[in-house]
Amino acid sequence: MKFTPFRISLIYFIFALLWITTTDTILEWFIDDIDALTLMQTVKGIFYITLTAIALYLMMKSHERYISQNEKKLRQNEEWFSLTSESANIAKWEWFPKTGEIKLDNIWTSLTGYSTEDLETGNINAWKSMLHPDDVSRFEHAMNEHVSGKKSTYECELRLKHKDGHWIHILSRGKAIEWDKNDEPIRLVGAHIDITDRKVIEDNLAYQASLLSNVSDAVLSLNKNMEVASWNKAAERIYGWSYEDVIGKFVDDMITTRFEPGTTPESLYEELLETGFWEGELTQTGKDGREVQVQSSVTLMRDSESEISDIIAVNRDITERLNYERENRLLANVFKKSNTALAVSSHDSEKLLRVNQAYADLFGYEPEEMVGMDIYGSLYPESESVHRTKRKKRLDEHGSITFESKLKRRDGAEFYCIINLSTVKESDQDQTYRIATVQDISNLKKIQDQIVHERQRFELAASTVSDVVWEWNPIQNELWWGEGIETVMGYSEEDYRGKNLFWHEHIYEEDREDTVKSMETVENSDATEWHREYRFLAADGSVRNVRDSAVLIRDEEGELLRIIGAMVDVTRVQEFQDTLNRERNRFELIARSANDVLYERNLKTDAIWWSEGWLHRFDYREGDIGQTVAWWKERIHPHDLGKIVTSMQKSILQNEDSWSGKYRFLNGNGEYRIVQDKGYFVKNDEGKPSQLVGAISDITSDEMAKMELKKSEQQYRLLFEKSPLPMYIYNPETLGIITVNRAAINRFGYSESELKSMKIYDLHPIEEQEDVLAEIKKSLRKKSTGFDVWTQVTKNGDRLIMELSGSQIFYQDDIQRLVIAKDVTERRLAERRLKASEEQYRLLFEKNPVPMWIYDPDTYRFTASNDAAGNKYGYSEEEFLQMTIFDLHKKDEAEYVRNTADKNKHAETISFTESKHLTKSGNQLIVEISASHILYKEKSQRLVIANDITEQRKAEERAISAILEGEERERQRIAKDLHDGLGQYLSAANMNLETVFEDATSLSDNLAQTFTNGLELLNYAISETRNISQNLLPKAIQDYGLELALEALVNQLKGHNDIDFYLYQKLDGIEIPDNIQINLYRIAQEAINNAIRHGKPAKINVQNIYSQGEVLLTVEDDGTGFDVDNVGPGGIGLQSMKTRVGAMAANIDIVSTMGRGTIISVIVPLTNNNS
Repeated sequence: MKFTPFRISLIYFIFALLWITTTDTILEWFIDDIDALTLMQTVKGIFYITLTAIALYLMMKSHERYISQNEKKLRQNEEWFSLTSESANIAKWEWFPKTGEIKLDNIWTSLTGYSTEDLETGNINAWKSMLHPDDVSRFEHAMNEHVSGKKSTYECELRLKHKDGHWIHILSRGKAIEWDKNDEPIRLVGAHIDITDRKVIEDNLAYQASLLSNVSDAVLSLNKNMEVASWNKAAERIYGWSYEDVIGKFVDDMITTRFEPGTTPESLYEELLETGFWEGELTQTGKDGREVQVQSSVTLMRDSESEISDIIAVNRDITERLNYERENRLLANVFKKSNTALAVSSHDSEKLLRVNQAYADLFGYEPEEMVGMDIYGSLYPESESVHRTKRKKRLDEHGSITFESKLKRRDGAEFYCIINLSTVKESDQDQTYRIATVQDISNLKKIQDQIVHERQRFELAASTVSDVVWEWNPIQNELWWGEGIETVMGYSEEDYRGKNLFWHEHIYEEDREDTVKSMETVENSDATEWHREYRFLAADGSVRNVRDSAVLIRDEEGELLRIIGAMVDVTRVQEFQDTLNRERNRFELIARSANDVLYERNLKTDAIWWSEGWLHRFDYREGDIGQTVAWWKERIHPHDLGKIVTSMQKSILQNEDSWSGKYRFLNGNGEYRIVQDKGYFVKNDEGKPSQLVGAISDITSDEMAKMELKKSEQQYRLLFEKSPLPMYIYNPETLGIITVNRAAINRFGYSESELKSMKIYDLHPIEEQEDVLAEIKKSLRKKSTGFDVWTQVTKNGDRLIMELSGSQIFYQDDIQRLVIAKDVTERRLAERRLKASEEQYRLLFEKNPVPMWIYDPDTYRFTASNDAAGNKYGYSEEEFLQMTIFDLHKKDEAEYVRNTADKNKHAETISFTESKHLTKSGNQLIVEISASHILYKEKSQRLVIANDITEQRKAEERAISAILEGEERERQRIAKDLHDGLGQYLSAANMNLETVFEDATSLSDNLAQTFTNGLELLNYAISETRNISQNLLPKAIQDYGLELALEALVNQLKGHNDIDFYLYQKLDGIEIPDNIQINLYRIAQEAINNAIRHGKPAKINVQNIYSQGEVLLTVEDDGTGFDVDNVGPGGIGLQSMKTRVGAMAANIDIVSTMGRGTIISVIVPLTNNNS
């Protein structure tokens, strides 16, 4: 026991109290002498002091040992905690928020390199100054979360600056262990854990993950089930699937792989299992269906138990490389098979390295013979050698030159050529190659001489054209102007002749510097053409916009010889261009705001400009829209693509002005929309289509509406032609009748042509036509489809009351109006007659002595009841209106009542059927129900007449019961007479005859046999008499009751039939009246006998159960069954059962299925009536 100061004091108090209260009494009890008593009191005191001193000493010694043991345990725990902290390198701290003092141990100083003296006598602010600036707010937030009670402990990862200047990562944890009365922390303790190494590892892992994520090759990690476990960014780029899409998915569901010939998935896997590595090329298809060729390296990873753990695949996209290789092969084929003479030579040695066949044929060699030839030594005449150095220098400067030169063939013949030289240098090689194309222009040279002679003819032509033709000779510094300077610009010959600066001076001042500089640039280059648009001053002072084009003619060395140009006044064109730009800006604004997709397609390049309609109308994102015809074709429904492309090509080939087509197009959500595409061709100078400008409209809803209209038109046409109701269609604008059906012709008496020549209001009386016309216009404006009743007139003048309804219909490619005319003349007259007699029927309903009510067949709710129903059932009329027909029946009959009501819902009249109803007080009525259709409150409802036959049925039951009781009494009398009379006589006769037979020893064999047969027949008669008596009056019922009687019946039948009987009874010891027991026994006996005689069953189940005030008798067999609704005249047994059921006011249910057996169920309520 632990002796604390409190316990010691408590023990001392209790002991002293007991000592004082008991010892004095004991002494006074035993000692009467006062002196002796005084002496014993003294001894008692000394003994008490001694005893308590020893007890206190022992208890204090025990407490001292307890304190010593706890101190030892505390020192051990402190030593263990200190060793654990030192081995785990965990620094401990204490912080006193009130004073700001912080205490740190030696481990902390070894972590940070600081001593505790370095912290300004251990102040928290000095410690916070060592934190990384970015971590101060995080520390304060974490501490506030703990101090405010949001978190039970404080925890935060921080960076502390080491004394030598580097940062160390620590995990700081702590908890407040002392609080003041204001719930402010007084003392917090915690630890610092150096996590620098962990952080370095985490950074390295993050870096490695970043490397893996950012490598250009796809890196896939699969588990042994071939499910994706890792997927880097390169894999997302190559295959299109995001990391979230593929993780945990079967790789073959994400990527479709096609192997190179000779490689199969099985052979790849076998090689992996054998060597652990496989490498090869694959063709794979990702998310968007784009095929990529990859160089794949697959490595099989195994765990420590050599089981397959992972499969690592590194796939490099080599599609571009393979395309490059194919392109190179194509270029090589082009080089070899080109009709243009091509050659590749070394730029430094000027020796041929490769030539094509056309190049070799040009010089009369075979290609192999020309490899290694010195170009200038073998192919140029000696006269051309002087240009060798100059041409090479120009080629080095410009990278490409074109010049004319003479070359010589193998046979020494010389010819003129145009030569283009270009240099090519591979980035990874030092050698420079020279590419040469050579074109034989010998024939062209012959023509050059003719060109000189054409000079005069050119000048003459220049004077007749409307352009300003000019020529400048830089060698002689002369400028020549054609007559266009006079006719176009209005200058006279005196204004420009001899003035070489005329062109410079008349350029518009703002354009002058740039235009002159542009001309000087082309002069100093190798350019052969110059084009410029600028403004030029005309003689009348106006500013003209001109387009100036010139050809620069140079000699073989590239020196400029002359410039010939033509200046065209494009002022009007520029005005048109400005107007066009404004219109284009307006078009772009319209395109941006329109719902349709506007486009402009270049038929030569197949580039397409789209408006923003794809974004607003078809749910595409901006980056998803392609600018080529291929993108457009990919999204056309495959069934429509061929037709649309063929149609457009046909329009282009036939040089039509426009094209249109209707097709299905895939929108941004992956759904096909029906679009109408219509465009106009923009033609070039040759009159051929060069561009297609058009618009794509989403007509899905219109097409669906047309389809529905077309479908409805077909339906209406069939209905229209075959309908017995008069129908006609009219034009809503002209109101003229377009077509009529046969019923309209027959009803109105007009021929079809006569009706088609009429307006629809012509079928109405003249005095109503103005109102009819106003109503027609109103219904057209509101698009009304309601029914209106109007008077119409036939051809012979008969007036008809017609119910007219109108609706829109798509007919003859336009929206028309269909009118259906229903002749309600007889109905209206009948309604008037019905209204006249309605009051009589109402009185007949309300005052009828037989209960009657009306209910809604849709809701089963009463809508009216007469006084007799209220009196009979005890409900007021208002209560009836809140009830349904189910409220008059037991709850378990609701489903049967509902099915019966639904079955007869549309029957015009239902003859009397018997039913049981409940009154408000709970009494049960037996009623005969008849129901018929009635139009009440403008709705088809059901009128029900309920004739109470409760007393009649009771009387019938009493009569039947009396008959059955009479039968039973007669059965008892007959059974008693058979048993006590005939049975006894037969038994006595049998005994006497047996005695005679035994004594008659001298009978012959035949006579003895006859005697024996007679005795056997007599025994059979006695047995049969006993059975008949037993059947007429089951003795077991009188002696033991229904349960044992049924058991005896079943046992008796078991012995005479090969049928499996099953009997289950549970009557709970209730008292059942004798008449009910006899009736139930007779019913069971009849049902079982019928099953044996007619059903030929293999099994018969009999159940006799009492539950909730009712006895349920069920006889079920698996025999042949019979048609319950077609029982022949011989069905006396069934009628007998029904009679007995009626006598007990019970219910019988007979269910029989041909080939499956019969179930007969009888439910007998044990009430005072049937008792």
